Amino acid sequence: MEKETFTSERIQVITKMIHSLVGGFKSQAKENFKKNEIKLLVELNFNPDLPQKHYVDSLGMEFGSFTYLSDKLIEKGYVIKVPSTTDRRITILSLTDKGREASRVICEEFEDHVFAKIELLNSKDQKKLDKAFKLIEEIYNQNEVTDE
Repeated sequence: MEKETFTSERIQVITKMIHSLVGGFKSQAKENFKKNEIKLLVELNFNPDLPQKHYVDSLGMEFGSFTYLSDKLIEKGYVIKVPSTTDRRITILSLTDKGREASRVICEEFEDHVFAKIELLNSKDQKKLDKAFKLIEEIYNQNEVTDE
């Protein structure tokens, strides 16, 4: 496959699809979360109790900005920092009970939001999209593609 063709055509489609599915999402959670707060809560929900460097990298943030973000969620009682038991230099981030509940609600709302957008497609296109996602997932899992 030629890099230029894949890059220019496929990446544009992926970007447009993500923007289309994510666009307009607004959580109805009690707290009026900012976008990055939502992203961190969701990331902590799916990948809990990891070093904060994982979340810095995953969210694509600078460490200083991430520290400000995590400190805000700690202040609000959604997240806690715990020293690593194996390496004193590493700090683990964890959700509190309040954080787990908030991230659960946000994830449910986001699934509903995406599903509502997919339901706008006719049934034939929904099946095609589902088949395409399953194929992408299969290839992704077989090749153990990671973000590292």
